[in-house]
Amino acid sequence: AEAARELDLLRATGLNSVRIFLSFEAWEGGSAMMTHVAEYLKLCADRDVRVLPVLFDDCSHGGYQPHLDGYPDPEPRFHNGLWVPSPAHAVVRHPGAMPRLERYVKTVGETLAAHPAVFALDTYNEPGNAGMGSDSIPLLVATHDWLREIGIEKPLTTAPYAPHDMAHHWRL
Repeated sequence: AEAARELDLLRATGLNSVRIFLSFEAWEGGSAMMTHVAEYLKLCADRDVRVLPVLFDDCSHGGYQPHLDGYPDPEPRFHNGLWVPSPAHAVVRHPGAMPRLERYVKTVGETLAAHPAVFALDTYNEPGNAGMGSDSIPLLVATHDWLREIGIEKPLTTAPYAPHDMAHHWRL
């Protein structure tokens, strides 16, 4: 009910698109994340709202890393104080995690790209943020490669954190 109310408000103010951030940990943890995402996409489609899903994100405010055990209540008037990256920075830096991340990208990417409300996929929000630097580049490049391997035809985007520091690493 809350999501529908917010989408109605979004449309009433003249907006027509939303950006949603997904959680690798929630997906891998066997949660009902994709069921909830499908319900949200239907709400968006019913209101002619276009969606830009974000697969990965390096941002980490408040020093938290993702987990499925819950978080403290947010601090009032503190923007994104409990924002966590997806996946955890240690996962991004661990070469052995790449097969798990590939399964996530291909499974979730294919599902999302098939939905008419989704107009593009944001592969990685602010790679390099929160001290990650160029450690995020291998996952960023691999994500684009994996999505191309499965034939995603929708546009792929990335919202860089510090392109002047990392542009020479990008071969997208």
